[in-house]
Amino acid sequence: MSFFRNLTIRSKLTVILVGIVGLVLASAGAAFLIKDARMIRLSMIDQYSALADVLGANSTVALAFDDTSNAEDVLSTLKLESTVAFARTYDANGEVFATYQAEGFEHLDPPRIEAESMARFTGDFLHVAQPIEEDGEVVGSIYLLGTKTHLNSQLRRDLFYGALVLIVCLIVAYFMAASLQSLVSQPIMELAQATMLVSSNHDYSIRVDKHGNDELGVLYDGFNSMLNQIEQRDNKLASEIAERKRAEKRFSIAVNGAPTAMIMADIQGAIVLMNAAANQMFGYERDELVGEPIDLLLPERFRHTHSKHQDGPFTNSIDKSYENDPTLTLTLFSFTSPFTNSIDKSSENGRELFGLRRNGSEFPVEIGLSSIETDEGIFSLNSFMDISLRKQAEEKIKEWNVILEQRVSERTESLGRRTDELAVAVKQLERSNQELDDFAYIASHDLKEPLRGISNYASFLDEDYRDLMDEEGREKLVTLTRLCTRMEDLINSLLHFSRVGRADMAVQETNLNELLDGILDSLHVTLLEREIDVRIPESLPILKCDRVRIGEVFRNLITNGYKYNDKPEKWIEIGFTNDSSINDETGEAQTQLALYVRDNGIGIREKHLGSIFRIFKRLHGRDKFGGGTGAGLTFVKKIIERHGGKIWVQSTYGEGTTFYFTLEGG
Repeated sequence: MSFFRNLTIRSKLTVILVGIVGLVLASAGAAFLIKDARMIRLSMIDQYSALADVLGANSTVALAFDDTSNAEDVLSTLKLESTVAFARTYDANGEVFATYQAEGFEHLDPPRIEAESMARFTGDFLHVAQPIEEDGEVVGSIYLLGTKTHLNSQLRRDLFYGALVLIVCLIVAYFMAASLQSLVSQPIMELAQATMLVSSNHDYSIRVDKHGNDELGVLYDGFNSMLNQIEQRDNKLASEIAERKRAEKRFSIAVNGAPTAMIMADIQGAIVLMNAAANQMFGYERDELVGEPIDLLLPERFRHTHSKHQDGPFTNSIDKSYENDPTLTLTLFSFTSPFTNSIDKSSENGRELFGLRRNGSEFPVEIGLSSIETDEGIFSLNSFMDISLRKQAEEKIKEWNVILEQRVSERTESLGRRTDELAVAVKQLERSNQELDDFAYIASHDLKEPLRGISNYASFLDEDYRDLMDEEGREKLVTLTRLCTRMEDLINSLLHFSRVGRADMAVQETNLNELLDGILDSLHVTLLEREIDVRIPESLPILKCDRVRIGEVFRNLITNGYKYNDKPEKWIEIGFTNDSSINDETGEAQTQLALYVRDNGIGIREKHLGSIFRIFKRLHGRDKFGGGTGAGLTFVKKIIERHGGKIWVQSTYGEGTTFYFTLEGG
C-alpha cells in the first residue's frame, strides 16, 4: 500500500483504470462461468430425467409380465448415450429387475437407491432415480448413473477462452489508460505547483487558470477563492470581534428572559448568571447566588463528587491547558460541572437527580448541559426542568404495569393449561383416527370374506344344480350374486372414504392442463363411443394441489357429466372463472378463482341439491344410468375440503348441471 501511495498521479490513474477493468471483466467472467455451469448441470438433469421417463415407459410391459430379458434390451439402448455409465431397473418391491453397465465402468457397483424420485450430483457422477407408473400406479423404478466428463470438458473450454479475453482486454485497457490519464493528471499537477509556490513564498496574489467546468474546475475556483478569503481575513477580524460581543450581549438578554430555568457557571463552578425562572424555581432573589458555588443547588449527598474534582490537580491545570488547546479545555470542562458528575453517578447507581430549594425541600429535575466559549473563558450553561408531575405519572404507570404483568401472567398460565389440554385432545384424536382406520380395514376385510363365500356358493349352485332349479330359482341366484357384488362395492367405497380424510397430501405446483390431458386420454374410448364433445374454452391455471387427488375429482365430475346425460348432442365444458356474480353454496359472491365442470345432462331437482354429496345417496334407480354406489361425489367433496376449498352445484332440471370448486392454492 505504501508503494502505491508514493506513485505519481499518472501511474495511480493507470493502475486504477486497469484494475477496475480487470475486476469487472473477472467478475463478469466468473458470473458467466457459474451460470454456465449451473445451466449445464440443469440441462444434464433434464436430459437424464427425460431419458429415465422414456426407459421407464418402455419397461412397463416387461415389469408387468416379469420379462427381465425385455427390460435388459430396453436398457441396452443406452449404449448410444456415451455419458451413461450404469443403469438399473427395480420392480414394485424394490428388487433388482434389470441392469446395464457401460464399457469401462464394469467395476461400478452403486448403492441401492431408496428414494423413489431424485436427481443429484456426487463426485464425478449424476444420480437420477424415478418411479415407473402405469395408470397412476407405481410398478417399479429406474436408476441412471451418468458421468460429468462432457460437463467438465465444456467448463475447461469456457475458462480458457474467458482467460484469453481477459488478458487481451487488460492490454487494451492499459494502453488506453496510459494515453488518456493526462486529461486528469495534468491539471492536478499544475495546481500542486501553485500550492508549493504559495506555501514557500506566502504570495497570496498567485492565481491558477482552470481548464474546464468539471470537478477540477470547481477545485481551481475554490483554490482561488480561498486565496481571496485569506487576503480579506485581517480586515474582517475586527468586525467579527465586535459582532461577537454584541452576540454575547443578546445571549445574556435571551437567557434572562427565557421561561426555562437557566444557570451559567464559570470554570471554577461559581454562578455568574441566573435568570428569573431559575430564581423562582429554587426560591432565591435576583442575583442572590451570583458568585456562590453551584453546589448549593444540589442535595448534600451529591456534592462530594464535585468537590473531589475541584480539589484535584485537574482544576489547577485548566488555565494552562486552555492556552495550548481551547478545544481540549472545552471538552474537559463538562466533567467539572457538579451536575454532570451527579448525573453520571446517578446513572450508574440507578438513582434520580434532584435539585435543592432555599427552604431545604428537594424536587426531581431534568438538566441540560452545554459549554460556551467566550472571550472571558469557558462557561457551563445549565438548564433545569421540574419533572415532579412527570415522576408522579411514571409511578402511576409502574403501578399499572405491575397490574398488567399480573394479568398477563394469569392469562399465560391459563393459556398454558389450555395448550396442555389441547395437546391431550390431539393425541386422543390421533389415537381415535388410527383406531377408526384399523376398524375400517378390519371391518371391510371381515365383511368381504363372508360376501365372497356367499357369492362363490351361489356360483357353485348355479353351475352344479342349474338343471334342478326352475327359472325363478335361477333368477334368485343371479340376484343373490348381484347383491353380493353391490355389497362389496359399498364396503370398498366406505373404506376408500375413510382413507381419503387421513391420507397425507402430496401438494405441489400442478399444471391442470397436463393433468386434464391425461384424464381425457384415459377416457378417450368411452367419450368417443358416447359421442361426448369435451370443451375447454381457455387454458387452465397452474395451482398448488395434490395431483392424484384432483385428478380423481376431475375424473368423477367428467364421468357424471356423460353418465347422467340423455341429450342427442352431449357436451361437457371444463374451465375456471373469477366472476363475482357467481354465488357459492351460502349465497355469497364468489371472489376467489373457481374451477368448474359443466354439462347439458338431465340436471338435478332443486330439492335434491342439498343431499347429492351424502355417501351412498343416489337420486335414481339402482341400475339406472349405469348404476354405481353413490359415493363418487362424497369423495370429491372430501378431497376439495382437504385442499382447504369448497364445492357447490348450480343446476336446472332437464337442462344441465355445473359443479364449481375452489382450492386453497388458487
